[in-house]
Amino acid sequence: MSIRTFKFRFGTERDFDALHENYIWFADFTSLNDPFEGYARFNTDGISHELRMNFLKKYFPDFPLKESTPEAEVNRYHRENYENKEISFSQYVDSWAKDKFEELQKLYRNKYFVFSQSKARDNDAIPSPLNNLQMWAHYANGFKGYCIEFDFNRLKESIQSSNSVMLNTSPVKYPEDRSLPTVNLKSFMQSCLKGDTEAFIEILKAFNVKERNWIIENEVRFTSLNRGKHYYDPSSIRAIYIAEKMPSLARESVISIIESKRSNIKIFDVRIGTDEYKLGFSPANLTG
Repeated sequence: MSIRTFKFRFGTERDFDALHENYIWFADFTSLNDPFEGYARFNTDGISHELRMNFLKKYFPDFPLKESTPEAEVNRYHRENYENKEISFSQYVDSWAKDKFEELQKLYRNKYFVFSQSKARDNDAIPSPLNNLQMWAHYANGFKGYCIEFDFNRLKESIQSSNSVMLNTSPVKYPEDRSLPTVNLKSFMQSCLKGDTEAFIEILKAFNVKERNWIIENEVRFTSLNRGKHYYDPSSIRAIYIAEKMPSLARESVISIIESKRSNIKIFDVRIGTDEYKLGFSPANLTG
C-alpha cells in the first residue's frame, strides 16, 4: 500500500508557482517554526577514563613545538591539572565532546535542507492530519488555503531522478515526556575516534524529535544537500483539497493548474461542519 502524505499550503503566489511548475522547496533548518529544533541533552554514562584520554588526544591542539605532540600535551595537562581529581577531568573532556557535537551539528544544519510533510496516521479515506482543524488553521492560512496529497514513495523517487539527488527520510518522534532528545556522548566519542556513521545518527536524534504538542503534524522529512527548488513528476500528486474560505479566483487558479497537468488528480472541497466541530470533504463541483 502506498504511503499518503500531505502538504498544507497558504495559497500564496509562490505556492501557486510551485504547484504549476511541479516543484517543492527545501528550506534551511533555521527557518523551521519549532524554537527547539536541534536542541538536545547529553547522557555521559559509561564513559571510561581511557576513552576520555583517547578523545582528548585526538582533538587537543597541537602546540607548535617540535619536541611536543598532542598525546604528550594531553598527558602533561592531565598530570599537572587533574591528577587525583578524576571528576573534574571528566567534566573537562566531556565539555570538549559536547563542543565537538555542537560543531558537527552546526555543519549538518548548514549542509542539509529540509522539506516537511504530514504522514497519514491511519487508513481512513480522510485520515488525520488531513481532517485536523488546527492543521488547516495554522498551515492553510486560516482555512483559506489548500492541501496537496502526495504518494510519498513516488514523490521521493521522482525528486531523486529529476534532480539527481539522494534524499534522506526521517520520521519525527514525539515522546510522551517533556525531555529534550538524549545524545549518548559515549557513542558519539567512540564514533569520532573510529570515523564511522554513529556520530551522524546521534546528530539526527536532535533534529527528529519534537515536543508532544506537535504530534498533530505526524511529520516526516526529506533532507537534501541542495537548497531551494526540487522538481517532481505531477503523477506524484494524488489529490488536492481546497478550503471553503479560499477566495473564488484563487480556487479557480488551483483547479486550472491541476486540470492542466492531465493526470488523474482528484479535487475535493473542504467545508466547515454546520452541526459540530468537524470538516466535510466532497468531490469538487468543477462546473459550478
